Amino acid sequence: MATYQPTRRTRARKTPASRLRTPRRPASRRTRMRYSLGSIVGVCLVLIIVAMTYPWQTGAIVVILAAAKILAAVRPRRLAALFARVDRVSAAIPARPALPRRGARTLDAFRGMKPARFEQAIAELAQGDDRVLAAHPVGGSGDGGIDVRVKLHNGTAWFIQCKRNQRGNNVPPQVIRDANGAYRDLHHCHHAAVITTADFTRQAYETNRRFRSPLTLFTGHDVAAWANGTGPAPWDVPIHHGG
Repeated sequence: MATYQPTRRTRARKTPASRLRTPRRPASRRTRMRYSLGSIVGVCLVLIIVAMTYPWQTGAIVVILAAAKILAAVRPRRLAALFARVDRVSAAIPARPALPRRGARTLDAFRGMKPARFEQAIAELAQGDDRVLAAHPVGGSGDGGIDVRVKLHNGTAWFIQCKRNQRGNNVPPQVIRDANGAYRDLHHCHHAAVITTADFTRQAYETNRRFRSPLTLFTGHDVAAWANGTGPAPWDVPIHHGG
């Protein structure tokens, strides 16, 4: 009869740490890494020298690249939604009126405005007229001479050029000729008015009389009277017989 002999479990021998060696990288790989590190250092040095030589240009390039990276990271739909939200918030904030309060609408107050603010004030004056359907300033570079466009409820479109001038700086005839050629051919308006905080030269009045359809010439006193409700609006004065 066979006797039972238990089997012994053999433990796996551990290899000493001294015998564990990390395989060496090939010499070619180490050389490539050395060259790559040197190239990076060289490029960084060149960039530093360029940045020190042309600081403003380098800053502009960095800003442009950062903006491009941000735009690439933001999805177009999210960007459009963000812009739409900004527009809604801006529209909800009431704009500061350019027109002085009643009782302060003096000729000196209009003369003290900046040109763009004077154009806005004229547009606000027009908007207060019940006969006006829409009035908005369009002045700026490439505006073709028009500063404010006004449309009445009867469909009549008005071309208005604003000249915020000081006393004695009267509008010359060249301005009248330019406005006469622009309001019909360029902007397709029915009538035109030149509004100034000063006056017009005698030659300007004479030039205007020679037109088949004279412009409305609105002086500084006319502006003050209109603003205070004691004088007519430009569309109530087809021809100005001043001079």
